[in-house]
Amino acid sequence: MIQSSGTASPLSPPSATLALVAMLALAVPGVGQAAEDAQLPVLDRFRLSAGIFSANHELAGRWDSGSGRIGTPFDFQRDLGFSPRLRTPFWMLGAGLGRERQWQVDLFHFETDDDGSRTLERPFELGDDSYQAGARFTGSLDTTMSGASLSWFFHRRPASAFGVGLGVIDYRLRSQLHATITVGDRIVDVSSGFDEQAWAPMLRGEYVRRLGERWRMAASAAYISANLDNVSGHVLDAQVRFDYFPTERLGLTLRYAHNVIDVNLHRDSYEGKVHLHSHGPQLFTTLRF
Repeated sequence: MIQSSGTASPLSPPSATLALVAMLALAVPGVGQAAEDAQLPVLDRFRLSAGIFSANHELAGRWDSGSGRIGTPFDFQRDLGFSPRLRTPFWMLGAGLGRERQWQVDLFHFETDDDGSRTLERPFELGDDSYQAGARFTGSLDTTMSGASLSWFFHRRPASAFGVGLGVIDYRLRSQLHATITVGDRIVDVSSGFDEQAWAPMLRGEYVRRLGERWRMAASAAYISANLDNVSGHVLDAQVRFDYFPTERLGLTLRYAHNVIDVNLHRDSYEGKVHLHSHGPQLFTTLRF
Protein backbone atom coordinates (compact mmCIF):
# COMPACT_ATOMS: atom_id res chain seq x y z
CA MET A 1 0.00 0.00 0.00
CA ILE A 2 1.13 3.55 -0.48
CA GLN A 3 1.66 6.60 1.71
CA SER A 4 2.23 9.98 0.24
CA SER A 5 1.99 13.71 0.74
CA GLY A 6 1.91 16.45 -1.83
CA THR A 7 0.79 19.93 -2.83
CA ALA A 8 -1.21 21.35 -5.67
CA SER A 9 -0.27 23.43 -8.64
CA PRO A 10 -0.39 27.23 -8.31
CA LEU A 11 -3.71 28.96 -8.87
CA SER A 12 -4.39 29.17 -12.58
CA PRO A 13 -4.32 32.70 -14.13
CA PRO A 14 -8.04 32.75 -15.10
CA SER A 15 -9.14 31.69 -11.61
CA ALA A 16 -6.83 34.17 -9.95
CA THR A 17 -8.02 36.99 -12.21
CA LEU A 18 -11.69 36.18 -11.56
CA ALA A 19 -11.20 36.11 -7.79
CA LEU A 20 -9.19 39.36 -7.83
CA VAL A 21 -11.73 41.24 -9.97
CA ALA A 22 -14.61 40.16 -7.74
CA MET A 23 -12.79 41.18 -4.58
CA LEU A 24 -11.85 44.58 -6.03
CA ALA A 25 -15.47 45.09 -7.06
CA LEU A 26 -16.51 44.87 -3.43
CA ALA A 27 -14.13 47.64 -2.49
CA VAL A 28 -15.15 50.09 -5.25
CA PRO A 29 -18.02 52.42 -4.27
CA GLY A 30 -21.08 52.04 -6.45
CA VAL A 31 -20.23 48.54 -7.67
CA GLY A 32 -22.96 46.06 -6.78
CA GLN A 33 -26.21 46.81 -5.05
CA ALA A 34 -26.17 48.58 -1.69
CA ALA A 35 -26.75 46.40 1.33
CA GLU A 36 -30.35 45.96 2.31
CA ASP A 37 -31.72 47.60 5.39
CA ALA A 38 -33.14 44.19 6.25
CA GLN A 39 -30.78 41.89 8.04
CA LEU A 40 -28.88 39.15 6.26
CA PRO A 41 -30.99 35.94 6.20
CA VAL A 42 -29.75 32.96 8.16
CA LEU A 43 -30.22 30.58 5.18
CA ASP A 44 -29.81 31.55 1.51
CA ARG A 45 -31.98 30.55 -1.42
CA PHE A 46 -28.84 30.22 -3.59
CA ARG A 47 -25.11 30.82 -3.14
CA LEU A 48 -22.00 30.28 -5.23
CA SER A 49 -18.49 30.65 -3.81
CA ALA A 50 -15.19 30.47 -5.69
CA GLY A 51 -11.69 31.27 -4.53
CA ILE A 52 -8.46 29.86 -3.17
CA PHE A 53 -7.75 26.92 -0.87
CA SER A 54 -4.38 27.35 0.87
CA ALA A 55 -3.78 24.21 2.88
CA ASN A 56 -1.43 21.69 4.36
CA HIS A 57 -1.85 18.50 2.40
CA GLU A 58 -0.53 15.17 3.65
CA LEU A 59 -0.86 11.76 2.04
CA ALA A 60 0.70 8.60 3.47
CA GLY A 61 0.13 4.88 3.16
CA ARG A 62 1.37 1.42 2.36
CA TRP A 63 1.05 -0.79 -0.72
CA ASP A 64 1.17 -4.57 -0.21
CA SER A 65 1.80 -6.94 -3.10
CA GLY A 66 -0.76 -9.37 -4.42
CA SER A 67 1.42 -12.27 -3.22
CA GLY A 68 1.03 -11.12 0.39
CA ARG A 69 4.36 -9.33 0.85
CA ILE A 70 3.89 -6.35 3.21
CA GLY A 71 4.91 -3.03 1.68
CA THR A 72 6.97 -0.29 3.34
CA PRO A 73 5.01 2.55 5.00
CA PHE A 74 6.12 5.85 3.49
CA ASP A 75 5.21 9.51 3.17
CA PHE A 76 5.23 11.44 -0.09
CA GLN A 77 6.32 14.63 1.67
CA ARG A 78 9.11 13.40 3.94
CA ASP A 79 10.33 10.47 1.86
CA LEU A 80 9.69 11.43 -1.77
CA GLY A 81 10.14 15.21 -1.83
CA PHE A 82 6.57 16.35 -2.50
CA SER A 83 5.60 19.78 -1.17
CA PRO A 84 3.52 19.98 2.01
CA ARG A 85 1.60 23.12 0.95
CA LEU A 86 -1.42 23.54 -1.33
CA ARG A 87 -2.65 26.55 -3.26
CA THR A 88 -5.48 25.56 -5.52
CA PRO A 89 -8.84 26.82 -6.88
CA PHE A 90 -11.89 25.71 -4.89
CA TRP A 91 -15.63 26.15 -5.42
CA MET A 92 -18.82 25.59 -3.42
CA LEU A 93 -22.46 25.67 -4.53
CA GLY A 94 -25.51 25.73 -2.27
CA ALA A 95 -29.28 25.95 -2.64
CA GLY A 96 -32.16 26.29 -0.17
CA LEU A 97 -35.39 24.39 -0.79
CA GLY A 98 -38.81 24.72 0.81
CA ARG A 99 -40.84 27.76 1.85
CA GLU A 100 -38.43 28.66 4.66
CA ARG A 101 -35.31 27.27 2.92
CA GLN A 102 -35.14 24.62 5.64
CA TRP A 103 -33.70 22.06 3.19
CA GLN A 104 -30.15 22.95 2.17
CA VAL A 105 -28.13 21.25 -0.60
CA ASP A 106 -24.36 21.86 -0.74
CA LEU A 107 -21.63 20.80 -3.19
CA PHE A 108 -17.85 21.37 -3.22
CA HIS A 109 -14.88 20.37 -5.39
CA PHE A 110 -11.13 20.88 -5.62
CA GLU A 111 -8.16 19.26 -7.37
CA THR A 112 -4.41 19.24 -6.78
CA ASP A 113 -1.41 18.10 -8.78
CA ASP A 114 2.23 17.98 -7.74
CA ASP A 115 5.62 16.66 -8.82
CA GLY A 116 8.27 15.34 -6.44
CA SER A 117 11.94 14.41 -6.78
CA ARG A 118 14.55 13.23 -4.30
CA THR A 119 17.43 10.83 -3.78
CA LEU A 120 15.93 8.04 -1.68
CA GLU A 121 17.44 7.80 1.79
CA ARG A 122 16.07 4.33 2.54
CA PRO A 123 14.72 1.35 0.56
CA PHE A 124 11.01 0.85 -0.11
CA GLU A 125 8.83 -2.09 -1.04
CA LEU A 126 5.85 -0.84 -3.07
CA GLY A 127 3.58 -3.62 -4.24
CA ASP A 128 5.74 -5.93 -6.36
CA ASP A 129 8.49 -3.32 -6.85
CA SER A 130 11.65 -2.63 -4.82
CA TYR A 131 13.13 0.89 -4.62
CA GLN A 132 16.74 0.97 -3.41
CA ALA A 133 18.36 3.55 -1.15
CA GLY A 134 20.41 6.02 -3.20
CA ALA A 135 18.12 5.82 -6.23
CA ARG A 136 17.05 9.06 -7.90
CA PHE A 137 13.28 9.33 -7.55
CA THR A 138 10.79 11.37 -9.60
CA GLY A 139 7.02 11.17 -9.41
CA SER A 140 3.63 12.83 -9.78
CA LEU A 141 0.58 12.92 -7.53
CA ASP A 142 -2.93 14.10 -8.45
CA THR A 143 -5.74 14.41 -5.91
CA THR A 144 -9.41 15.10 -6.61
CA MET A 145 -11.94 15.60 -3.81
CA SER A 146 -15.67 16.31 -4.14
CA GLY A 147 -18.55 16.33 -1.70
CA ALA A 148 -22.32 16.76 -1.54
CA SER A 149 -24.82 16.99 1.33
CA LEU A 150 -28.51 17.44 2.10
CA SER A 151 -29.43 18.96 5.48
CA TRP A 152 -32.76 19.59 7.20
CA PHE A 153 -32.74 22.68 9.44
CA PHE A 154 -35.50 21.65 11.80
CA HIS A 155 -34.49 24.04 14.62
CA ARG A 156 -35.08 27.64 13.57
CA ARG A 157 -34.78 30.96 15.43
CA PRO A 158 -34.82 34.52 14.05
CA ALA A 159 -31.01 34.70 14.12
CA SER A 160 -29.91 31.04 14.03
CA ALA A 161 -30.65 27.58 12.69
CA PHE A 162 -29.46 24.04 13.33
CA GLY A 163 -29.80 21.07 11.01
CA VAL A 164 -28.78 17.48 10.45
CA GLY A 165 -28.43 15.50 7.27
CA LEU A 166 -26.57 13.11 5.04
CA GLY A 167 -23.51 13.75 2.95
CA VAL A 168 -21.10 11.93 0.67
CA ILE A 169 -17.41 12.53 -0.01
CA ASP A 170 -15.57 11.19 -3.05
CA TYR A 171 -11.82 11.16 -3.57
CA ARG A 172 -9.45 10.01 -6.31
CA LEU A 173 -5.67 9.54 -6.02
CA ARG A 174 -3.47 9.07 -9.08
CA SER A 175 0.30 8.72 -8.98
CA GLN A 176 3.22 7.69 -11.17
CA LEU A 177 6.52 6.80 -9.45
CA HIS A 178 9.92 6.22 -11.05
CA ALA A 179 13.42 5.64 -9.68
CA THR A 180 16.80 5.11 -11.32
CA ILE A 181 20.02 3.78 -9.75
CA THR A 182 23.38 2.72 -11.20
CA VAL A 183 24.63 -0.66 -10.01
CA GLY A 184 28.17 -1.20 -11.28
CA ASP A 185 27.97 -0.49 -15.00
CA ARG A 186 24.23 -1.21 -15.13
CA ILE A 187 21.34 1.28 -14.85
CA VAL A 188 18.30 -0.11 -13.01
CA ASP A 189 14.88 1.51 -13.54
CA VAL A 190 11.81 0.86 -11.39
CA SER A 191 8.34 2.29 -12.05
CA SER A 192 5.01 2.00 -10.24
CA GLY A 193 1.61 3.61 -10.57
CA PHE A 194 -1.79 3.61 -8.98
CA ASP A 195 -5.21 5.11 -9.61
CA GLU A 196 -7.53 4.71 -6.62
CA GLN A 197 -11.04 6.10 -6.21
CA ALA A 198 -13.50 5.61 -3.35
CA TRP A 199 -16.49 7.33 -1.77
CA ALA A 200 -18.15 7.28 1.64
CA PRO A 201 -21.56 8.38 2.98
CA MET A 202 -21.51 10.61 6.05
CA LEU A 203 -23.77 11.81 8.86
CA ARG A 204 -23.53 15.57 9.38
CA GLY A 205 -24.70 18.47 11.52
CA GLU A 206 -24.55 22.22 10.87
CA TYR A 207 -25.19 25.37 12.90
CA VAL A 208 -25.68 28.81 11.30
CA ARG A 209 -25.94 32.16 13.14
CA ARG A 210 -26.36 35.73 11.97
CA LEU A 211 -23.90 38.05 13.74
CA GLY A 212 -25.27 41.36 12.44
CA GLU A 213 -26.78 43.00 9.38
CA ARG A 214 -23.86 41.94 7.19
CA TRP A 215 -22.10 39.15 9.10
CA ARG A 216 -22.88 35.46 9.44
CA MET A 217 -21.03 32.40 10.75
CA ALA A 218 -21.52 28.66 10.36
CA ALA A 219 -19.92 25.49 11.68
CA SER A 220 -20.43 21.96 10.40
CA ALA A 221 -19.04 18.47 10.96
CA ALA A 222 -19.56 15.15 9.18
CA TYR A 223 -18.23 11.70 10.08
CA ILE A 224 -18.51 8.07 9.10
CA SER A 225 -16.83 4.87 10.27
CA ALA A 226 -17.45 1.80 8.14
CA ASN A 227 -16.24 -1.74 7.54
CA LEU A 228 -17.31 -2.87 4.07
CA ASP A 229 -16.12 -5.68 1.80
CA ASN A 230 -13.43 -3.69 0.00
CA VAL A 231 -13.00 -0.53 2.14
CA SER A 232 -12.80 0.00 5.89
CA GLY A 233 -11.85 3.01 8.02
CA HIS A 234 -13.21 6.45 8.84
CA VAL A 235 -13.74 9.84 7.21
CA LEU A 236 -14.02 13.26 8.92
CA ASP A 237 -15.00 16.58 7.32
CA ALA A 238 -15.33 19.74 9.45
CA GLN A 239 -15.47 23.49 8.68
CA VAL A 240 -15.94 26.87 10.33
CA ARG A 241 -17.11 29.73 8.07
CA PHE A 242 -17.55 33.50 8.31
CA ASP A 243 -19.49 35.49 5.68
CA TYR A 244 -19.34 39.26 5.17
CA PHE A 245 -21.72 40.97 2.71
CA PRO A 246 -21.03 44.68 2.14
CA THR A 247 -23.52 44.49 -0.76
CA GLU A 248 -26.85 42.72 -0.96
CA ARG A 249 -25.70 39.93 -3.26
CA LEU A 250 -21.90 39.87 -3.28
CA GLY A 251 -19.63 39.20 -0.32
CA LEU A 252 -16.52 37.51 1.04
CA THR A 253 -16.30 34.16 2.80
CA LEU A 254 -13.43 32.98 4.99
CA ARG A 255 -13.58 29.30 5.87
CA TYR A 256 -11.23 26.91 7.66
CA ALA A 257 -11.58 23.31 6.50
CA HIS A 258 -10.32 20.06 8.03
CA ASN A 259 -10.62 16.81 6.04
CA VAL A 260 -9.31 13.37 7.06
CA ILE A 261 -9.64 10.15 5.05
CA ASP A 262 -8.12 7.13 6.79
CA VAL A 263 -9.05 3.88 5.01
CA ASN A 264 -7.85 0.35 4.35
CA LEU A 265 -8.32 -0.89 0.78
CA HIS A 266 -8.93 -4.55 -0.03
CA ARG A 267 -8.48 -5.34 -3.73
CA ASP A 268 -8.05 -8.56 -5.73
CA SER A 269 -4.45 -7.73 -6.70
CA TYR A 270 -3.22 -5.87 -3.62
CA GLU A 271 -3.96 -4.59 -0.13
CA GLY A 272 -3.39 -0.99 0.85
CA LYS A 273 -3.74 1.76 3.40
CA VAL A 274 -4.32 5.46 2.65
CA HIS A 275 -4.18 8.40 5.05
CA LEU A 276 -5.15 11.69 3.38
CA HIS A 277 -5.21 14.84 5.53
CA SER A 278 -6.02 18.34 4.18
CA HIS A 279 -6.53 21.38 6.37
CA GLY A 280 -6.20 25.14 6.01
CA PRO A 281 -7.94 28.45 5.25
CA GLN A 282 -10.08 29.14 2.21
CA LEU A 283 -10.92 32.63 0.91
CA PHE A 284 -13.88 33.01 -1.46
CA THR A 285 -15.96 35.54 -3.26
CA THR A 286 -19.62 34.59 -2.62
CA LEU A 287 -22.70 35.41 -4.69
CA ARG A 288 -26.00 34.90 -2.83
CA PHE A 289 -29.77 35.27 -3.38
